[in-house]
This record gives sequence, structure tokens and C-alpha cells, in this order.
Amino acid sequence: MYEQIREEGVVEGKAKMVLTVLRARFNQVPQEVEETIRKMTDPTALDSWAAHAATCKTLEEFEKAIH
Repeated sequence: MYEQIREEGVVEGKAKMVLTVLRARFNQVPQEVEETIRKMTDPTALDSWAAHAATCKTLEEFEKAIH
């Protein structure tokens, strides 16, 4: 049980990181994009999304990558 709680915390932290990067770069994050990020439970995917959030040219480019 402890491991599951820890893993959920890691996933939540990674989702927050992706959102923080997007907000820093593009000011606002559409609700649909935020919901998609928060629903993701794969920490590896969230790491990939964080890298993409930091390097994409536009928010639209990021949106296409996560759908």
C-alpha cells in the first residue's frame, strides 16, 4: 500500500511539473489539456511530456503530441 501511495505522489508531482512548464512558457493551459495531463498515470509518459513541454514551439504542438 505504501508503494502505491508513493507512486501516486510521484505521478502527481510529474503532472504538476508538466503544467508548471507549460504555464511558464505559454501563460495559460486549456482545461482539456490540463485534464489530460492530470489523468495520465504513466510516469514515463509524463517525463516525456515534460521534455516536450520545455522544447515545443507552440502550445498547439504540445497538444498534438499528447493526443
